[in-house]
Amino acid sequence: MKKILILFSFILILSGCTVNYNVTIDENNIKENISVNDNITDNRTREDIIAFYNSWYPVYLYDGIIDNYTTKLDGAIYYNKSNLIENANTFNYNFSYNHKLEDYPKTTIWSLYLLNNTFTNDNNKISINSGKSMQFFNNSALTNLNINITTDLEVLENNADKITGNTYTWEYNLDNYRSKNVKLVLSKAKSNNNENNSPNPNENAEDPQPSIPNNETNKDKSNNWPIIISILGVFFITLIILVKIRNNRSKV
Repeated sequence: MKKILILFSFILILSGCTVNYNVTIDENNIKENISVNDNITDNRTREDIIAFYNSWYPVYLYDGIIDNYTTKLDGAIYYNKSNLIENANTFNYNFSYNHKLEDYPKTTIWSLYLLNNTFTNDNNKISINSGKSMQFFNNSALTNLNINITTDLEVLENNADKITGNTYTWEYNLDNYRSKNVKLVLSKAKSNNNENNSPNPNENAEDPQPSIPNNETNKDKSNNWPIIISILGVFFITLIILVKIRNNRSKV
């Protein structure tokens, strides 16, 4: 079986572009999105950009030799493309594909355009190390590449240039692409805080007072009347006795 040869990288032939390579990782999947900001320059016409956009770019390595991307070959898997958006001399579009974790090392980007790269995926951890000397910049006019990795998994190690929320960013340019690398180690251990140990939603709530049906309430009120009448009777009898005693004293 021949080793796959791909003669042209769809990122390497970009001219005067900024590329955001966005990756989202969870326990089982990797979502890949390549966002391109493409500009008309002296060496790159509008027609060049449209022809580039309309070409086909393989997601995974496969047997065969590709000498151009204008033909869609049987048996190959290609990136999904967004709509081409034109604004003055700038064009925006992206390529995307969702992978199982175990399939990502087979991608053309990871396999061919990152040197000395390692990707390990076991029961406990996911480890990514791109190695140095980013191949994206070779033989191209690419000036800026941002690698953005977003994950909800626990991050054990990283050497990102900046962290925004749960997104880790590595910023590549013509000055640092030979010396910079991506290093990220993630824990795959599930957190039980939100699953097994979550409190019963009613556990800490105050017990509501039981409602009393109207007939029960009226019954309780009716049972109180004899007591009230008895108290009033005792009061009036006592009052009468006191009045008589006072009258008898006044006669004497």
